[in-house]
Amino acid sequence: MDDLVDHYLSLMEDPRPFTFFDVERALREVPWPLEASLQRVPLHLRPSDRLSRHGVLYLALLGCQPFYNLQDHEIRDVRRPPAYGMYRHTCNARENLLIQLADTLLLYERGCEMQQDWPAFHQSMRIGLLQLRPFIIILLNLNGGITKKCGNKEKAVYPRG
Repeated sequence: MDDLVDHYLSLMEDPRPFTFFDVERALREVPWPLEASLQRVPLHLRPSDRLSRHGVLYLALLGCQPFYNLQDHEIRDVRRPPAYGMYRHTCNARENLLIQLADTLLLYERGCEMQQDWPAFHQSMRIGLLQLRPFIIILLNLNGGITKKCGNKEKAVYPRG
């Protein structure tokens, strides 16, 4: 499976590595050769001959313990210690479950990326607002300015002219 792990970024439509998941470790556990692995990913997660980010997560999930080396309709209960044996259960909606898990993990990844980039986002917003300030003042002046009440009098905050 090293060929998949070594080249998974080149197989993706959007070749950005995952920051918050150890995708490579999960891909190492996928038991099939590269071509057979790619064929297991649903068509809508691998448009053309490349994998979407969802597709990579789907494939990585197949290398995780609840799904590893099972039939297409089975999942494994991993809550019990291995000494007691792990039970296999029939799951007719396993593909949908994997797709939903991949969606959720990708959403989590994006949320973590946004959280990590929050200071940069905040700073760019401040710079953008500073650049908009002259235009805001011009628009306010064109519309008569803004006034606020101070007791019985109105005071111009952004007076005309």
